[in-house]
Amino acid sequence: MTISVDMLKEFTQFGNLSDQEIQIITKIAKKQTFPKKKKIFKEETPAENLYLLNRGKVSIRMCRGLAGAEIEVDTVTSGEIFGWSAIVELEYTASAQAITDIETIMLPAEELCEIFEKNSNIGYQVMKVTTKVIARRLKLLWEQLVEKQQNLNFRTRGL
Repeated sequence: MTISVDMLKEFTQFGNLSDQEIQIITKIAKKQTFPKKKKIFKEETPAENLYLLNRGKVSIRMCRGLAGAEIEVDTVTSGEIFGWSAIVELEYTASAQAITDIETIMLPAEELCEIFEKNSNIGYQVMKVTTKVIARRLKLLWEQLVEKQQNLNFRTRGL
């Protein structure tokens, strides 16, 4: 299935781009589906693709602690992106797993970054919105950390 300009306009990352600029991105975009519970990518593996979630829900998880248990740090819903490490880092900073059957638009990072280098407005607009996603994730992590610290303080008060 061909990815249209209108499909990409549904995503905030492309809201400030012209149709001509979005058309450039459609040339590298590929539709990809994943079944419920499927691991899409794993933390600390090469970050190769940025994903736009068309339909469904995705759990963003991080592996921490000696036991290596994964904890959910965010939930991505339709109209949002995930796998942003592909345009920022060399490796994914978290894992992604489908909560439901999902439909994505996959953008290969190497090709997307080439587009950014050739057209700085595309790169700027996409990165501007992506930084908001990163900031939201950081805020969620801080909130979880504070909550865990408060719970720990509460439990140790009685000792």
